[in-house]
Amino acid sequence: AIAQAARTGRIVTFEDHHASTGLGSIVASILLKTGSCCPIRTLGVTRYGDSGSSSEVLSAMGLDPENLAAAVRSLIVQ
Repeated sequence: AIAQAARTGRIVTFEDHHASTGLGSIVASILLKTGSCCPIRTLGVTRYGDSGSSSEVLSAMGLDPENLAAAVRSLIVQ
């Protein structure tokens, strides 16, 4: 599945886990190990300790629909 995604030329991962150690990191590692190369944008938690409603905290970390759309658009334009 990751090889198929790499053939599209771009990958975005989006998760409510830490961006440096979660799904995005795993996908990037697999791309590297398989010799695949494409731009990848990993969106995820970058810090802990924020408080508020789920939507407020996710939005503060850029994990909302608007930021997801912006990340996808930025990769499409590349």
